[in-house]
Parts: sequence; structure tokens; C-alpha cells
Amino acid sequence: MRTNLNAVTLTSAALACLLGVPAAAQAQAIAYPPPDNHLTLSGGGVTVTDNYSDYYGNFFNQGAAVGGSFGVSGRLNPLPGLIIDADYNHDQATLQDLALTRQQLELGVGYRGPIGIWSSWYVEAVYARVQFDGNSPSICGGPCPTERHDGIGAKAGFLWPFGEQWYASLGGGYLSMAAHDGFDGLAVPLFNAALGYNVTPHVSLGARIDYAGYIDRNYTGFEQDFTSWRAFVSYHF
Repeated sequence: MRTNLNAVTLTSAALACLLGVPAAAQAQAIAYPPPDNHLTLSGGGVTVTDNYSDYYGNFFNQGAAVGGSFGVSGRLNPLPGLIIDADYNHDQATLQDLALTRQQLELGVGYRGPIGIWSSWYVEAVYARVQFDGNSPSICGGPCPTERHDGIGAKAGFLWPFGEQWYASLGGGYLSMAAHDGFDGLAVPLFNAALGYNVTPHVSLGARIDYAGYIDRNYTGFEQDFTSWRAFVSYHF
């Protein structure tokens, strides 16, 4: 649920940090550049902050809930330049007697191109589905109403290999979520950054940070911000 302090997400998105460099540039770029096809598992923590009041009249001024976060993501590159992404994230956080869960699925189709010899960029159209659940004896008298939204948007990002086996990435985007079952529509800005290290040609390890802000379209004074930090391991094929 999103209606009281903190419903939790990932976001996010987790795909920009795993972009590869063009095949022709691999030998000149880094020892083990990330290939275009990969499967990634990530886990860590999440902080959720609530701005202003919730729909139940409870006031939370920059309150924060803290919990755990994990995700699974993958990318396929079936044709030169074409990328197909899938990303699932699950977050849970608590604040006093309030337990919050957020699940988000993103599916994207886009294009990846080179920047000079080593770096690369991508842009993609995204379909997203998010679900918020909560449980609080004091606020909802038990389980809170489930909130679901479907939406579309766009994401873009960059990757910079450096050193012998390192790479860094930066990405962002925007999602527009439709109103559903009496819940207002949402505007969702996204941001992520990551640092990775290629242990072998097929395995990389790293850390990333993701941000997603859920802004109520009919009450812009109400916003929930989700910031997750995760370690990840990727298999490149």
C-alpha cells in the first residue's frame, strides 16, 4: 500500500549497469566487458520516506521506514542494437506497527548504441506494473487495501568501462501510472547509478543505488520516495 508512510520499491530499475560495449570495441575497451545478454540477482536494503499526510489523515513529516530489497533482472540482445529488458523488484519495510511491501515489474524494448570506442548508451520504452500492500493494526485495523497501478514510460542510460575490468553506469526515466480502483494516478521519476567489476568474462559483481518517487497526480503534496542500495551478481552470456 502507498496510502500511509512508505510503500517500498525497487526499482527499479537495475538494468543500466549491465550494458555491454560494441563487439568490435571489446578487445580495445576492457579485459572483460559486460556482454549484451545477462541475468542479474541483487539484494540489499531500502529506505522509504513519506512527505505530508496519508489518505487516512495521519501526518508523517519526512518519516522513514527501513527494510530489505531484492530483485531479478535480465537483458536479451537478439539483433544488433535491439534490447529487450525485464526487471522484477520486491521491497519490504517497517515503521512501528506498519509493515509495507512493494512489488514492481518492468518490461522494456529499446535500442543500445556506442559512444566512441568504449562507452555505450541506451533508450527504451517501458511498461510497468506496481503493487503496494500494507498491514497496520493502528492505521488500517489489520491488512490495508491493496493498491495496483499499470503504466508506461521511458528510460535511458549510459555505461563507461574504465581500468582493466571496471565499469560505471548512470540511468534515469519517467513512468506514468494510471488511476485504478479508486487510487489516484501516479507520476514516477526514476534514477540509478552503479559500479561493477568483471571477475571473469561471464561473471561480474557490483553495487548500485536506485531512486523512485511516487507522486500523487491529484494531490501533488503527497509523495513517497524509495531509495534502495544493493549488491548484485550478474551472469553474462
